[in-house]
Amino acid sequence: MSSHLLTRVFNPEVADGVAPYIQQFNFSEIDVNDSSKDDHMHLDLAPSFGTLNKNTIRNLDESVKIMIAGTMLRLKEHREKNGPMDWATINSVLMQNSLLVCLGDEVSRSSQLSKDGDDFLKYDGSADKEVVREVPEWFADLVRDQDVLDSTQIDINDIVKILEKVGATATSFDNLFYANESIEKTLIDIAILRFPDISNPYFKFYRIKLVVQAETRRYAFVTSKESRIHGTFNSCSYGPRHEIIEGLSTEARKKALEEAEHLFDD
Repeated sequence: MSSHLLTRVFNPEVADGVAPYIQQFNFSEIDVNDSSKDDHMHLDLAPSFGTLNKNTIRNLDESVKIMIAGTMLRLKEHREKNGPMDWATINSVLMQNSLLVCLGDEVSRSSQLSKDGDDFLKYDGSADKEVVREVPEWFADLVRDQDVLDSTQIDINDIVKILEKVGATATSFDNLFYANESIEKTLIDIAILRFPDISNPYFKFYRIKLVVQAETRRYAFVTSKESRIHGTFNSCSYGPRHEIIEGLSTEARKKALEEAEHLFDD
């Protein structure tokens, strides 16, 4: 499915779309005790195509197809020149693309769900029943975008299982007479470019980052515990800048349209 252009912008493992990668990611292999290990879900840039494919892309408005081609070429050039890019760099490239116009303000949200004592995690390796219900609700409120939730298909129950592992690790601190220990681990840090389709004829670039933390302080027989999950969500949408696209030469328009319509060629 993925064309040469797609694999030059995105890593080959996600060039056909991010959903399979997310669904197959094994959260159980994350070592919550070692923050230096790069074993979390990390994607500097991955695509989400929605209903866009080699057939439906031909039905898009010409200005949208030109926007897609121009954006892909700009990202390819920047990656080849500068290597891996982070969220801020990619968003800057999009903002400086003369074929794009930002649709509304950038969404930037952060939220933290925390509990003291054993209310959040039981510290015996199992999550509290309230947490099993509360974490998915917290995550949905952090994102507040059904399109993003549908396209990523992150199973938040996997995050609850990670919280169980953090709780189980924190239990070992109770064996100490004195303790002042903390755990911090990034679980997810992904940036996704959702492509235009018939229903949503614009780019949406968004980032999701989730970090879990647990702290135990113990002095003699007095112990205080706190566990929390911190989330960050950023999103910005871009549509075609019609006045620039309409001013392109016939040859430039033809080349861009051909590039877009062959985006999914093998």
